[in-house]
Amino acid sequence: MKARIAESLLFGFPMTIIVSIMIQFAVGLDLAESLVILFSTSLAMIGAVLVSTGNTTYNPYYDDTQSKSFKDNTGIMMSIIMF
Repeated sequence: MKARIAESLLFGFPMTIIVSIMIQFAVGLDLAESLVILFSTSLAMIGAVLVSTGNTTYNPYYDDTQSKSFKDNTGIMMSIIMF
């Protein structure tokens, strides 16, 4: 389970960085505000990873983190928690 969480975090951090950079340029934030946005999206992503990993731990259809259903579930959970 620790490997699933670590792999999901590595899958999620680029997404949070991309979103934070897009928000910085779209809204015109300075560096301090951008770091706050990055921090808050990172916390939301960590929460989403923990929830989605816990949700799929005992489900036999999620064989590993490479399955499409696991990635879909992680993405949906991140979207729900972030928005």
